[in-house]
Amino acid sequence: MIDARLLIAATGCAPGVAYRHSDWLAMAAERWGIDTPVRVAAWLAQCAHESGRFRIVEENLNYTTPARLIAVWPTRFRLPVTDREARLDVFPDGKRNPRRYVRNPEKLAEFVYGGRMGNAPEGEGDGWAYIGRGFIQITGRATYRAYSQASGNNVEVVPDLVTSPRLAADTAGWYWHDRGCNALADAEDWYGLTRRINGGLNGISGRLALHRRAQEAIA
Repeated sequence: MIDARLLIAATGCAPGVAYRHSDWLAMAAERWGIDTPVRVAAWLAQCAHESGRFRIVEENLNYTTPARLIAVWPTRFRLPVTDREARLDVFPDGKRNPRRYVRNPEKLAEFVYGGRMGNAPEGEGDGWAYIGRGFIQITGRATYRAYSQASGNNVEVVPDLVTSPRLAADTAGWYWHDRGCNALADAEDWYGLTRRINGGLNGISGRLALHRRAQEAIA
């Protein structure tokens, strides 16, 4: 059902991107039961939104301003309010100084992901090793392990494998299957589907627009 021409029509991705990824997406869809026009349209739309139309396969944690870090993680960062605080990494209230994390993706990953999602505590390397990767960015050692066990592709040991065209697509298919997204697509619950993928409704208007486009291309 998925080929390069369909992928271009459904998502507006560049032709070179479509020819690189369409076969792998078709294989992942077949493997993980994304097997009706409704399911394929919903999956492609969500994958396209999450990956910048299949151009992005790894989370970018290279933030360039303190303001952006505070906007994304308001409960974790704030600006220092005294000269003494300006010299600190961690403030007395537990929040962090965002200036210490600007253009420092490894330090940021260790802070925001360390000790969560099956990762070892901050500073032990898991937060950086298991950043989001793939077309639906799987994140955290526990998720990498679950995919490894379900698929036979041991990305827990070599997490960078998820950035390959084959596994960027396959992890997206597995995640969709594992989180019960086919049932939400069948029910046409687009808001519930977005929450299942994203954890909220981030970018909902763009996702819905992509979904309409994919539906028209596949109809």
